[in-house]
Amino acid sequence: MKLKIKNILLYPLDDALDPKIIKFDEDKINVITGYSQRGKSAIISIIDYCLGSSECDIPVGTIREKVDKFAIYVMLGSQSIFLARDCPGNDNKVSDVMYMYEVQGKGDNPSLNTNEWIKDAGKYKTNREKVKNFLSVKAGFENISINDEPQKEESPANFRLCFSRKILLPIPPRYFIRQILLSINVV
Repeated sequence: MKLKIKNILLYPLDDALDPKIIKFDEDKINVITGYSQRGKSAIISIIDYCLGSSECDIPVGTIREKVDKFAIYVMLGSQSIFLARDCPGNDNKVSDVMYMYEVQGKGDNPSLNTNEWIKDAGKYKTNREKVKNFLSVKAGFENISINDEPQKEESPANFRLCFSRKILLPIPPRYFIRQILLSINVV
């Protein structure tokens, strides 16, 4: 089962403002570039948080001070899923409350792209464990154990184990350029 990130949405505390929507091309590799301290790493943290992380690594500061809810649209196979969470604020009080909606087709529930859905957030409300279980089943992990040794209660593998920040290399591009230049100059 393939997971593709379609969009990241940041719903502002000031509901007079429109949500910020970051769109990704589903059929291509998306490269995020920019100057230091502009939010590139925060994107990975937002995705991780919206996929059910028990912690919030979204940087404390401007983002948390201005955002009410974080959300993502993901494609799991051919199914589009909307997942959102409340911003924990600068005090980092993470809640297990999540919001989920299985999109029925293109144009279904356009209010999710606006602040309007927040008024009726209760109808999308669920919890982190249910979202993790839903994603694990969709990804086909419901019968796979992560324990090597049999125990009384085996912990099933889950979708969250497959999403890791470690897939990104925290190495600046100049390092690669330097390595290329060194390999060219080797006598």
